[in-house]
Amino acid sequence: MPKWATNRLVLGLAVFFAAMAMWEFRLKPQYRPMYERGIVLYHDGRYEPALREFERAYQVAPNAVEVIVMMGWSNLKLRRYEEARFFFQRAERIDPRNDEARLGAAFVAWHGGQRLDVKQVEKLAVRHADDADVQALVAAARKQQRGGN
Repeated sequence: MPKWATNRLVLGLAVFFAAMAMWEFRLKPQYRPMYERGIVLYHDGRYEPALREFERAYQVAPNAVEVIVMMGWSNLKLRRYEEARFFFQRAERIDPRNDEARLGAAFVAWHGGQRLDVKQVEKLAVRHADDADVQALVAAARKQQRGGN
């Protein structure tokens, strides 16, 4: 038997890494099933139960941007604007390039009567050209720019 195979340090590290792998891939709770159930509920228009699923996923993975963004959208649909703002801002802090978080933040600003950045809203709207809500957001931003409040 090679000398390294009987070394306590090597054996200890092997046991440690095996235990970590077992935890990470078998025992650790996974957020994805809860997130996916939340997505189905959200698309069915059942925002309260969707939010509960996203909250459960958030407990397991508090930095999963997709969960945070969906918590923002769910709160927005439930007209909980401050909560929605919190989650969209949190998602933007974690991933500043996340367009969904920026779009959600623009909706929160619109519902809060804040000024919208027309160029940013138009840029975000490109990927959502067929979404009537996004088109209404663009129209509101353009109206604000013209001084129509």
